[in-house]
Amino acid sequence: MNRSFIRGCILSLIFIFSCNRKTQQPTSDLSYLPKDAQFLTQINSWNTFKSKLQEVDILNYVQTEFINKKSLQNLTDLLSLNTEREVLIGLYNKGRKEQDFLAVTSVKKQYLELPFTLEETENYEQCIIKTYRSMTKSLYSIEINDKLLISSSRIIIEESCRAADTWPSDEKLDKLFNSADKKVDFNLYYKSDKSLKTLKKNPLESLKNLWIGLDFSITNNRVQAIGAAWPLDERTNFYSKYLNQKPSVFKSLQSTPKNIINVKNYAYPESTNEAATDFGIQELSLTQTKSGNGLYVYGNNFISFSNIISDNSKLEQDYLGREILKLKDDIPSLDFLKAYGYSADFNFSCTLDNGYFFSDKKAVVQEFIKLNKTEDTFEKELLYKSIRTQFFSESHLNNISVNGDYSSSLQLKAEDYYHILNLSIQKNILKKKEVEITPVVNLSVSNAIISRPQFVSNHYTKNAEIVFQDEDYHLQRLTIDGSQVHKKITLDGPLQSKVYEVDRFKNNKYQLAFCTDKSLYLIDRKGKNVAPFPISIKGLPLKNLAVFDYDNNRNYRFFVTQNNQLRVYDAQGKKVKGFNYNQSNSSIQSEVKHHRLKNKDYLVFALNNGELKVLHRNGKQRIKINKVFNFSNNPIEVYQDKFTFTDQEGILHQIDTKGQHSQLDFEKSEFHFFDARKDYKVFLDNHRAHINNTKNILLPVGIYDRPQLFKVKGNSFVFFLNSSNSEIYAYDREGIKIEGFPIIGQSLIDLKDIDKDKKLEFITLDDQKTLSIYRME
Repeated sequence: MNRSFIRGCILSLIFIFSCNRKTQQPTSDLSYLPKDAQFLTQINSWNTFKSKLQEVDILNYVQTEFINKKSLQNLTDLLSLNTEREVLIGLYNKGRKEQDFLAVTSVKKQYLELPFTLEETENYEQCIIKTYRSMTKSLYSIEINDKLLISSSRIIIEESCRAADTWPSDEKLDKLFNSADKKVDFNLYYKSDKSLKTLKKNPLESLKNLWIGLDFSITNNRVQAIGAAWPLDERTNFYSKYLNQKPSVFKSLQSTPKNIINVKNYAYPESTNEAATDFGIQELSLTQTKSGNGLYVYGNNFISFSNIISDNSKLEQDYLGREILKLKDDIPSLDFLKAYGYSADFNFSCTLDNGYFFSDKKAVVQEFIKLNKTEDTFEKELLYKSIRTQFFSESHLNNISVNGDYSSSLQLKAEDYYHILNLSIQKNILKKKEVEITPVVNLSVSNAIISRPQFVSNHYTKNAEIVFQDEDYHLQRLTIDGSQVHKKITLDGPLQSKVYEVDRFKNNKYQLAFCTDKSLYLIDRKGKNVAPFPISIKGLPLKNLAVFDYDNNRNYRFFVTQNNQLRVYDAQGKKVKGFNYNQSNSSIQSEVKHHRLKNKDYLVFALNNGELKVLHRNGKQRIKINKVFNFSNNPIEVYQDKFTFTDQEGILHQIDTKGQHSQLDFEKSEFHFFDARKDYKVFLDNHRAHINNTKNILLPVGIYDRPQLFKVKGNSFVFFLNSSNSEIYAYDREGIKIEGFPIIGQSLIDLKDIDKDKKLEFITLDDQKTLSIYRME
């Protein structure tokens, strides 16, 4: 039978009999303790409990995370007590954030062990006070009737001697004490209107104006408590509104983001004097993630509530098919929500399923929409499924907190005269995911972004910043939190290359190099052109830029392709005189690539007439290729120490450093993608991918961009962008899908450790005006 049900029956019987007649209760150990204790706890088998303190891992976390160090050190003195019997302990304020304790146990079969030894015995009124000392501490004891009282305070022992077992009782505490399950490891009692200086973090902090009693059971990975709470004053107790109200199965958890730090679910009372009774609200969910806080108001028949929102808001952004609204600063009609965590600063909102979500940050609303769109919700996480095994099926309040490898949960269920509580602190013993994908930043900009966002380095902090081009051809550079690094720079056209980082002055301060269709640019971190850049190049549009540092000595070479011309500049903006390329009548089709094989440099690119050019660094021909090819629109890379590329028939061609040619027909369509690195290759044809020698990887049907290959910190990744449904997929070099994908994205990504924490982040566009950064850990 359910423990909470049994305790509820006992509490109900106690309440009924206490209301109808006064019975003479036998004297309990409570009568030996002053009632101004911070809290009271009864350990039901002292030596067994001491053993668990030594052996049970979860208790180390509880002591470190929840209990003040001074209080813990003080209570540690009691470990010298040796008894198999129960011990009742009260903790009392001493001042300066310190407490004294008073413990009560049976006189029989107990004694104090080292480091405490009996130093003094003296008569005090009707008692004999014994003083025990260690090197630094003193303990005091007296015997009254058949009870032994031990305290860290001489004053408390003297008061106990004078009062004997006549301390006044507290009716509600007595009810909790008499109904407690004495078969558990320990019971705890306290008034929640008191500040618990013993605890540096109180998992029951939200419960106010209650007498609380909890029965704690300890296993190796969980501390579980079932208990009850009596309202001190129903008129001022927030949770008394739930008395006689039906508990809920919280449906709002279906929309809670997976990356929560804390979520608190409230059932909305069916009958209340609040003005919002007719709003159709059924439950409220206050969420906290690393991005910020939000409140989800869930229900049905939201007509009246929706009218308030629409009358006090305007459209801020269309985001992933949802409207984000900007609310007025002060909406009195929503003040009733403040009791559930709503703030007047929550001026962003959206509708989702059967509810409204509010936050003070647009990025939090975007995160809420995005994780619901991809169904990355907490309800589907293994952690929640583990927590749920300890839950009541229905309640009036749920509160779940996640702290790294540990989590805690609290439930409150209101009965006729009291509340039932369910508290759990557990170690998250779950199968670790190889990779966890977590959204960390959402940034909104005013103009549509037309380039792939990239990470670039802040040479002062060594952290990353973001660079991109918008629809007005502005180059923008932002910090990770969205602040402008410099004013927007107006370029003379769209970017035709990626953005390269160079150290022109060899002083570890980096500039950005790129080209538009008209000019070659070099810009410093302040947003200023580095003379003599930009270099305007007349004629047909520039097609691409490649930047090489052959010997890693920061003597850069900038290769710009323009129709059939190959222009080469140094970092000072001068044409490189030693580069002599015999210009062809055919235009250059591909980006120039630099490869080093066996300590020799090769410059490789394709011409539209089918010629493959392999040059020395000085522009002279290095390898003569007699064959012509019907090149596909894919890069020329080195794979297996050979220059490797494909043609439009899907045939893979390889040429070694002696000019020897080989080929293999992979039977790909004309529109296939191909890329490679030294030891692995990638094909994508329609929605079928091959990574190395894997069988078909069937991606969802759609229109795909070119696969992206990254090697960072020894790990290789392949990313696929499905632009038709705005999803990004990721695999490792063996063709194994990375957990946590797909994620939402409308652009190719960039991948980097942006804050030197040895974790990788990547950036993409959620939509044309929203940048998102995710962490892979």
